[in-house]
Amino acid sequence: MKKQSCKIEVGDLVKYVTVPHEFAEYETYIGVVTHLSRTGDITHSAKIVFTDGDSSWHDTAVLEVISAND
Repeated sequence: MKKQSCKIEVGDLVKYVTVPHEFAEYETYIGVVTHLSRTGDITHSAKIVFTDGDSSWHDTAVLEVISAND
């Protein structure tokens, strides 16, 4: 199986979109990646600090990079 590289890096500004329950509207959160962790052979998770000060871990597949840390 081919290994994929993580496209998200520490310092990237990312967007996380979620639907909290079946009849809810989309909720969009913006934050900065502070940590990365390998969670499997080809999967990664990122710890995000959001603009409201909360932080949580999310699979990188559900995050969209808004601005890369170059």
